[in-house]
Amino acid sequence: MDKINQEIKGGFFDYISDIEYEIYSRYNYPISFDIGHTLSKICDFEDLNILDIGGNSGGLANAILMANPNCEVTVVDKSIPCNIGEEYKEFNDVSSIRFVKGDFFH
Repeated sequence: MDKINQEIKGGFFDYISDIEYEIYSRYNYPISFDIGHTLSKICDFEDLNILDIGGNSGGLANAILMANPNCEVTVVDKSIPCNIGEEYKEFNDVSSIRFVKGDFFH
């Protein structure tokens, strides 16, 4: 098992194509949005600054901000999900999401 772990470096997203990553990010959005919607019913995020590391296309962030317009969310992820997140940000007219392109693991 150790030999396998040594030969496989990186994570899931290092082994998929850009188009597969885009498809994943687009399909991840509604799932994350639903989770954020549920969390917003349970937790009070009003007036908080939230950092979502690996937040993909911002579904969680969009849902939280739509329920708590006075908070701010920064989403850190790779370029592809951040670009898609910018599209959802405009579509939902949620201005207080900031997408930061980066790779937390590299």
